[in-house]
Amino acid sequence: MRIGSSIPPAMVLIALGVATATVAPAAKAQTGGDGFAFRAPKVAITLYGGFAAPSASSDLFTFSMRELTLGKSDFASGQIGGDVAVSVGDRLDLVVGASSNSSSTRSEFRDWVDNNNLPIEQTTYFRTVPLTASLRYYLTPRGQRVGSIAWIPRRFVPFASLGAGVVRYRFNQVGDFIDYQTLDVFADRYESSGTAGLLQGSVGAGWAISPHLQLTGEVRYLRARGELSSDFQGFKPLDLSGASSSVGITLRF
Repeated sequence: MRIGSSIPPAMVLIALGVATATVAPAAKAQTGGDGFAFRAPKVAITLYGGFAAPSASSDLFTFSMRELTLGKSDFASGQIGGDVAVSVGDRLDLVVGASSNSSSTRSEFRDWVDNNNLPIEQTTYFRTVPLTASLRYYLTPRGQRVGSIAWIPRRFVPFASLGAGVVRYRFNQVGDFIDYQTLDVFADRYESSGTAGLLQGSVGAGWAISPHLQLTGEVRYLRARGELSSDFQGFKPLDLSGASSSVGITLRF
């Protein structure tokens, strides 16, 4: 016998309303989330901003910081990026993402001036664009299903991830330089760019604002080295490693 043939539609709607009103508060009390969804989200898109601090430990960085008025903090910069996560298990996501950070710093030689007793000035530009694929594991369940009606997000869910990918990089120095043999000052441009493989790990957490909206914080560490062009002949591969921290908004659906 069909329900619709013996029970008025209005009564069905009232029954569903009562069930929802009863289940949602009980589930919220157990999980701490605000509101509910009809199923656990399968896809999440995050847009974030943050700060990146390169390790800057290879010999080209060391030489530049010794000879020029540069410090390690001059290579740090703001960061923007985005991730797309697809659920492949109750606590496991496949995450692909991209970010970009770049610094541009004016400097001068520490111990030398030109023939007019003026600073020998130049600008150093450093940029990295990591493209990554990671597996993200949630340390606690992301939410709780209550019966067949509602899924309630947890308020706070920590996670850790591990992945790999490639990083596009560019290191430029433009301006005036000194020939240490002749002591002549000359204008020039030194440039190196390319693509290198990377490994990346991260830890972070999500704070549920609603079933479909989350505040996400994450700390990442990236490890990579890139070959230098003939403009920087004699230097070892460029250190592209570094740490970054970010905060973003995540849309889940």
